[in-house]
Amino acid sequence: MKTEVTNILLTGATGILGSEVMYQLLAAYASGELSGKLVLLIRSIPEKTAEERLLHMLEYPERPQYIHLYSTAQLMEHILLIDAVYYQLTPADTAAIAAQGPLYLIHSAASTNMGYTAEALREIYQLNYLGTLYLLKTLTPYLRKFTFISTIYSKDILKGAITDEYINLHEDGLPADWNMVMPQSPYILYKIIIEREIVTWCVQHQLEWQILRPGLIGGRLTDAPLYHAVKYNVFYQVGIVFTNWKARNSHLQFPAPRIAGKATTQMDIVPVDYVAQAICRAFRHPDIRQLNIILSKPISLREIADEVFRHLEATYEFTDRFPDNQTPQESYYYQKCGEVYTRYLLMPPHQFNTSRLRALMHDIPEPDITAVFQQLYSYAYQLRFSTGWENYRSQKKVKVASGLKC
Repeated sequence: MKTEVTNILLTGATGILGSEVMYQLLAAYASGELSGKLVLLIRSIPEKTAEERLLHMLEYPERPQYIHLYSTAQLMEHILLIDAVYYQLTPADTAAIAAQGPLYLIHSAASTNMGYTAEALREIYQLNYLGTLYLLKTLTPYLRKFTFISTIYSKDILKGAITDEYINLHEDGLPADWNMVMPQSPYILYKIIIEREIVTWCVQHQLEWQILRPGLIGGRLTDAPLYHAVKYNVFYQVGIVFTNWKARNSHLQFPAPRIAGKATTQMDIVPVDYVAQAICRAFRHPDIRQLNIILSKPISLREIADEVFRHLEATYEFTDRFPDNQTPQESYYYQKCGEVYTRYLLMPPHQFNTSRLRALMHDIPEPDITAVFQQLYSYAYQLRFSTGWENYRSQKKVKVASGLKC
């Protein structure tokens, strides 16, 4: 039986999640599960061409083990590489994309600037908001489906029982009105707004849409090498901040830092490979419109903080608000990430309904994040939270086949 041609355009292939999605899709093409082309938008940077960046990923030593089954040349046969960014396509870029026929588009690229500054607002507005609308509207004539990677935090405050249907729909399929809690960081605010604009545009233009919302992304837990991620951010950032402080100020002594947060706060950490697997399955299910990609059992903030400070050989304490008369160490933490994270570290109790996700992932055992968190965090700590992802250079020269690069 011939496999149906499924051409997919993926943005964000050089990012923490997009790279794992790329690996999953390439394995599906190389094994014959998918037929067609994987279109990758990768821009050249001063240090590397787009082709060099792609080869970097295909030959990266810590790539998933299943990718080792295929040579770089075999993988390249399934790729159309376009040297471009999603928010600025040339007519030639658009023509190359259109030539592939109807496409599924998985939009993973985004700025992850979580700051509250005017600079952060401009960046998020230009790249995440206007850039996503530009991509969607420019490519609408050539798309079968637009899959947008959002976040579980586009729900405003997480509390109580939570279903996948963040966006309530009218009978005509358009989004219903909603009451939004303010203030929000620009990053979250525009995730909320763009989700609804995507749905509205797609309904009006009779285009399939899908919104997938991962939790806090951590290292791999199902695909070897385990615990690896191409970048360490979000919850790792707390450890990075205090580790850096200790390295620079080992001669100073301060009281245990006061962390604004509740010990019982539930943190919805999900391994990056599990998220990528869910995305690569969900985009082929027209019945899945909205899906939260999280684990059934979260981990408590207490368990995360205990592990972070165990590695620092230090103590800490929780407080229910920003502390007054902050020590230099506390000021450094709140300046670097605490101000942004506190809103989430004080979240009320909540519980996601994961029945749809578990049905989709029925044959993949669900990781227990609490049971493996020590190994997950220790792996990153031992690397000093640096993977070499940006600096790794391929030692091999592989010529890109004619027609694969625009």
